Amino acid sequence: MRHTLATHALARGAELTSVRDNLRHASIANTSIYLHGNDLKRAMQIGSAFLARE
Repeated sequence: MRHTLATHALARGAELTSVRDNLRHASIANTSIYLHGNDLKRAMQIGSAFLARE
């Protein structure tokens, strides 16, 4: 259940350090295993970062 909680929290935008503190991990490296790549989300974020601003 911890893995599911961490994975969903990170997918919904929670900061890695907040999840680390919630899980009481000593190292951010331990928490980073819950990060999962999402190609579509990543592409959308990069695309929106470079859109022309009005």
